[in-house]
Amino acid sequence: MQLQAGESEAFASLLHLLREALRARQQQQQDASSTGSVTASRQPHQQQQQQQQQRPSSSIGSQKSVDLAGESRTGDELVRPEDFVWSLHPFNGGDIENARVLRDFENQYVSFVERSEGRLTAPGLLRATLDLAGAYIKNYSLDKADLLLVRALPECRRRGPPWDMKCLQDMATLRFKQNRQPECARLLEELAASSPPHPITQENLGRVPAKQSF
Repeated sequence: MQLQAGESEAFASLLHLLREALRARQQQQQDASSTGSVTASRQPHQQQQQQQQQRPSSSIGSQKSVDLAGESRTGDELVRPEDFVWSLHPFNGGDIENARVLRDFENQYVSFVERSEGRLTAPGLLRATLDLAGAYIKNYSLDKADLLLVRALPECRRRGPPWDMKCLQDMATLRFKQNRQPECARLLEELAASSPPHPITQENLGRVPAKQSF
């Protein structure tokens, strides 16, 4: 894959690690498949073909696949909360299960990156980047989330609302969890300046809206 111009070495390293993990997992699946090849050879060809088609299309539990054509839509639908299926995952299955689910999300993300050659302007990749970053934050994989959000922020700023507001909000959450409160406050200030007043944002900034008199 050819990396986009200006891509950071840290982000490239993260992608390399994710790709290596994906290859290792695929190799394990191939080894397991070859072990059961004698049994598999007795199955009709049509049944084998159906099984092969089901594996890549399956999703985590009842999760729907990320829609890569989402950026062709307009308005707030571009960043509808329900489109962020990875970061919406509850991750309440315990450490082992949560790690497995997160690996599957990473594998899907690597596929997105490979297909788009790492271009965040490609349909779906920016949303997938923000989505995986949200899943990382939920699992306290804060360094990985940091790399993705820093990578996504310039493109989110270029697109403007609602992309920039989504990224700024997630980055503020990340900085808070990293105990980097001054940076968190600056991000919230920028978010407040670029969006209509919101009670939660005002509360996070330590502001109490003045009561209106009638």
